[in-house]
Amino acid sequence: TISISKTTASETTFSYQSPVCSNAVNPSPLIAAGFTAGGIFSSSSGLTIDATSGIIDLKTSTPGTYTVTYTVIQSPCTTGGSSTAGIVINTAPSAPVTKGSQRCGSGVITLDATASGTINWYKNIDLKNAVATGSVYTATITGTTNFYLTASNGNCESESVLVTANILPLPIKPDLGKTNTLCNGDIIVLKPGKYDNY
Repeated sequence: TISISKTTASETTFSYQSPVCSNAVNPSPLIAAGFTAGGIFSSSSGLTIDATSGIIDLKTSTPGTYTVTYTVIQSPCTTGGSSTAGIVINTAPSAPVTKGSQRCGSGVITLDATASGTINWYKNIDLKNAVATGSVYTATITGTTNFYLTASNGNCESESVLVTANILPLPIKPDLGKTNTLCNGDIIVLKPGKYDNY
């Protein structure tokens, strides 16, 4: 008995979410229903792509505009075919450079940072609801507080960097002893003891 199978047309349609930032999660191809597996993903120089899965390695790819091709070779039961999809990789800026600051007791503290692009200041690590933008941020704090900074260039936002505003305890008030009553012409010597550095 000879069984003749019907030749199946290959489905090669796919796409990528685009544009993406160079510091984003590596994108996988979004494939059409009935996608034919076993083909090869390829692109031009500068884009690092897994030939089997189509996952793009953003860290080792050069930002730019690329066309990715998926090719299925004809087999006895499947027709060959290919499709293309575009992807744009935008450059993410470097994280801001900053250092913490400190003061004694609660009050106003000023923090500063430098970056290429707009600096965003956040109070929460989830980077929601920026409290300020710019290279200088002045805050009123009552205790040691962490802030998270990013830089944005209009297309992408950098990884965050932590900066801490430290509140140091106020020194203990010196005890100079009991109150003395002086008469005109009397001399008294005040000795702060262990507080002589104040």
